[in-house]
Amino acid sequence: MIPLRFGIPQFHLVPIITMCIVMIVVMIRNRSGCSWRSARSPARKIDRDALTRGLRADGVGTLLGGLFNTFPYTSFSQNVGLVSVTGVRCAGSR
Repeated sequence: MIPLRFGIPQFHLVPIITMCIVMIVVMIRNRSGCSWRSARSPARKIDRDALTRGLRADGVGTLLGGLFNTFPYTSFSQNVGLVSVTGVRCAGSR
């Protein structure tokens, strides 16, 4: 993969506002996933610092996705719900 394969980004107001709205929605969704995980695992409470790190990691993933000409990477809250319904988890998760 070649970073910025389609050239240097151009910045226009309407797409910037649109992407800001999209990222706000992504942050809200990520926040709800963290809150749900915290509620389901009393031994592992999510504090403000952990939430900040999670949102930052999600933002970095989205930035890297844009640099390498792919869609933004985000965490999926649907997976959190699926784990609660089915009980199926990765081998490394608790």
